[in-house]
Amino acid sequence: MKLLYILAFLFFQIGFLYADKQGLSVSAGSRTTEVQILYERLRSGLVEPPGWFLQNGFPASNDLSGQYLNRNTEQVHFGGFGYSVSRERSEVHWNMLVAAKGNSSQPEIYLGKNSYIAGKLWGLLIGVGRKEHSFRSSPFIGYSDGGEGVFFEKIFSEHLKAQVFLWDYYQGYRLFEKEFLSPEIISNGKKERATGQRRRHSLGLTYGKKSSLSLGIQYLEQGSWGKQSREIEPDVKEKGGDGDSLVTGVIGGKFDWNEFYLLGEFLWAKGTDRTYSKSIQNQGSLPVEGEAVSFGVGWKNRLYGVRWSHFLNDSDRRSDTNKLYSLGFIGTGTHLGSTLFLSQVLQIYPGGFVTGNGLERNQTLLNGRTPAYYSELILSYNTDLFSFRMIGAYFLPYLAEGKSDGKISFKKERFEMFFLAESGLETSIHLEGVLELGVLVSYLWSSESLGLQGTMVSSFGRIQF
Repeated sequence: MKLLYILAFLFFQIGFLYADKQGLSVSAGSRTTEVQILYERLRSGLVEPPGWFLQNGFPASNDLSGQYLNRNTEQVHFGGFGYSVSRERSEVHWNMLVAAKGNSSQPEIYLGKNSYIAGKLWGLLIGVGRKEHSFRSSPFIGYSDGGEGVFFEKIFSEHLKAQVFLWDYYQGYRLFEKEFLSPEIISNGKKERATGQRRRHSLGLTYGKKSSLSLGIQYLEQGSWGKQSREIEPDVKEKGGDGDSLVTGVIGGKFDWNEFYLLGEFLWAKGTDRTYSKSIQNQGSLPVEGEAVSFGVGWKNRLYGVRWSHFLNDSDRRSDTNKLYSLGFIGTGTHLGSTLFLSQVLQIYPGGFVTGNGLERNQTLLNGRTPAYYSELILSYNTDLFSFRMIGAYFLPYLAEGKSDGKISFKKERFEMFFLAESGLETSIHLEGVLELGVLVSYLWSSESLGLQGTMVSSFGRIQF
């Protein structure tokens, strides 16, 4: 780990010496966050909803005399290096960040959404590195997905563009801004990442400029990767895994009309997962087959903005005896949300997701991945010196047990009686490309039957050269 510190120090020295050169930047900053969570159910002994394991992953004991389930102050320090230049035959975009928590001596390296080196040949942009998928039109500001590997792009005309990832080493598309508050803030332990064989290939087309239509398809080979995989020993020895796979697709679009805009996506997933489950009578190949819809509306001018986004997928297909026939929609990429409790502290996803730990599906409050309706409302005000955001998020899961046809549903009786919601307020002052100072306050609450509450205060600062 000393090597990481040495590299970070060298990057900073280079940046301070040559920051006036075009395309080069360095930054340093820190963030302090206090999180408090009160979970009455752990003390009252109320009955959990059928099919849910709400206490899984939470500490077994409370060292704060019963006042809080968890009360932590976390610090994270980070330094970044960026370089961006485009020439006639080459293009370089590189963003790297080294981050370390205040109570840890082991820093981690995070790449930005676009960090790659590419050449221009025969009208193609051929590159190696990380690049965000250009064929996504997600209405959620906090969502990202992309590839890490070998790619090429082709611009056929002013309106038509193609992006192909020949090989993508998929690991959940990790980003610092989505992980600096992770579940170990609750469990007080390090979250181990699974390792194994995985690769992804993708193809996407985008047509249009201000308003656009997009189409994408991805193939993910999971191999022996993920705690939900059932390994077949001969396949592990011969091929490195049991061949679990997932094909996902998306049809989306963005439509602008003056200062108003509309975004939407139809997503689908189909594949095979060999999964352990108590509700499966015969262990073996469990098909993945599901759809999801994501849409949002917004309005934005030079100072003000508002966006309201929604996501709803289908549920598992189960018999009246709760036998599981197929999994519903499986997503990839980061968490959809922009709020911190739901997307980072609890890390509860609205659906099964292939994350950095492989394919995960479980009905828990901590690290949960379950079919659900998820919505987010963001109000913003921005000037050259000041920014202000109000964020609200709402999570309503499907029933975890009982007969289900596996289709997308809008019926109230198909959803649980409890919900999770979060509201946040973030304000900051900033000098573009030089300095940023800010404060965030967030509050988590749930239905009375669940009894989960939380408060968060976070202050952050960053300086850039």
